[in-house]
Amino acid sequence: MGQQCLFPVRQLIILLMLFGLVQVAYTQTNLSAGDIAIIGANTDDPDDFAFVLLVDIASGTEIRFTDSGWLSSGSFRGNEGAVKYTAPSALDAGTVISYVENSENFVTDNDAIVGNNGFSLSGSGDQVFAFQGESTSPTFIYALNIEGSSVWQSDATSSNTSALPTGLTNSTSAVAVTEYDNVKYNGSTSFSTPSAALTAISNNSNWEGDNNTRYDLSTFGDFSLPVELTSFTATSRSGKVVLRWITDSEIENLGFILYRQARGKHIELLDHFRTNRLLRGQGSVTYRTEYKYIDEKVRVGQTYAYLLVDVDYHGVETRHSPVSVTVRARGITMKSAYPNPFNPATKFTVIVGDPQHLSINVYDIAGHLVKILTNERVPAGEHIIAWDGTNSRSQIAASGIYFVRLIASGTMNIQKVVLTR
Repeated sequence: MGQQCLFPVRQLIILLMLFGLVQVAYTQTNLSAGDIAIIGANTDDPDDFAFVLLVDIASGTEIRFTDSGWLSSGSFRGNEGAVKYTAPSALDAGTVISYVENSENFVTDNDAIVGNNGFSLSGSGDQVFAFQGESTSPTFIYALNIEGSSVWQSDATSSNTSALPTGLTNSTSAVAVTEYDNVKYNGSTSFSTPSAALTAISNNSNWEGDNNTRYDLSTFGDFSLPVELTSFTATSRSGKVVLRWITDSEIENLGFILYRQARGKHIELLDHFRTNRLLRGQGSVTYRTEYKYIDEKVRVGQTYAYLLVDVDYHGVETRHSPVSVTVRARGITMKSAYPNPFNPATKFTVIVGDPQHLSINVYDIAGHLVKILTNERVPAGEHIIAWDGTNSRSQIAASGIYFVRLIASGTMNIQKVVLTR
């Protein structure tokens, strides 16, 4: 009989961790420029700042912040300091995080490159850089300059000036505001997309400042990103249009409205969440949701544009970029003749998926050719073929049963029609 294990596996792993024999690897989110935005800073003691996440981040994600200026030669000026933030759990886009001295999940992070004098913002102008990686080769994520309106110096000529690093763009992934002791973003906090939030925050006209009163940066709350739409597509399938869209998260989303516009026509309401439960939103969720809608009332060969609109609990509508598609049929389809029986003429609707040669002939009940209706190459789309009840010599055909045969790309379709006189 085998030996009995003295420790459960979980306890054994904990013991090994305590003795440093097992290391736990934490997966963090690698961020890019504009994935967060700084939304305020106070230089009146104690120094603090706040930032908002514009993407979801994983637990353990680290972001470093420094007030050290940037040299145009490609390095920090030094003689300043830094702090490091570590996400305590997975966090959603729209979450606001504030730093004040000794803030939870922040630690002092000085080194020889940024400096060892501590993170300390100057009331006579300063800057805050957010970055990941080593200070010798940082990946910059966002920057706030409190030196002056729209001003970034050509170099870090003093402790309160800075150049803008490569990888950041002023008014896009960085903002320079008028020099005050305390500054704060004062624009909207409700947006349809993260990129819209980034654009608003990076516009210095949406900022305010005060030399005497500190701002309470913890009062922002979370930024509202009602629907984070990751894709919206329209695909032609067998003479129909399939619409699909995916949301990564939704906040107070009642549902969606779909509009459609055929080329050369007016835009029209296609469907609404109030009348179609498939278009109802998820409310407030942080998980991925996939939606699908099939538009069957379309014409082959016609091009349609589709507009998707989401509506929140307050009735605010957000429009997303439209998509367009040209309807194609799969193979070839011949609809039933109408009218049938007929006198003096009947029509056939033929839907062609791809350009091809089309042959349609009329035969009598004995199998004799009566008339060639068409024998030519036709483009994709919908075609109306008519028979006026005459033969190939333009003589009136007798009453009776006739067969209309279609041949195209190896496909044969035969229909019976009745001519009455």
